[in-house]
Amino acid sequence: MSSWDDIEISATGTGGGSDWPLIPDDVYDGKIINVGEPYDKVNMQGQPVQGFVVEWELTGGDLEEPVTMPNFLTLPYKLLTERFFSPKAKAHILMTALGFDMSEEALASGETVVRPPEWVGKRCRVVTKIEVKDGKETSWINGYMPKRQKSEAKAPVAAGARAPLASRVQPDEDED
Repeated sequence: MSSWDDIEISATGTGGGSDWPLIPDDVYDGKIINVGEPYDKVNMQGQPVQGFVVEWELTGGDLEEPVTMPNFLTLPYKLLTERFFSPKAKAHILMTALGFDMSEEALASGETVVRPPEWVGKRCRVVTKIEVKDGKETSWINGYMPKRQKSEAKAPVAAGARAPLASRVQPDEDED
């Protein structure tokens, strides 16, 4: 059994749920509230990987109150053995959505290091989907998006308002 104290990774390149509520397919605001201890697991190719659970607090959408939901992730074999972090890996996609610099330069230089416990408190948007597994509907987290950026407030424009005359007048092309 491993612990996060034993795992610190820099890279050189790029279960059924009856314990959580069924929520509508949607995009929710998510905050990571816990990262569980890593556990040994084998991927579909028979290679060893590190599994762990990220616990989310979801808000927004049709939710009347926050919902806590687990998300099962792995640190991929190539990351653990060759320090290659594929942009297709769910953990890579999540780190990108959380705002980490996932460029090859940042990973290779050690500027960005994979330390899941440091994700606690970070936010992004989380995509959920209801799937049927073993005859039971279960909500799963199956995607991540960066959190919404606060845009600068624009002054309201009255309906039918026109731009100032100076910006509407076009100069004659013949004039020098």
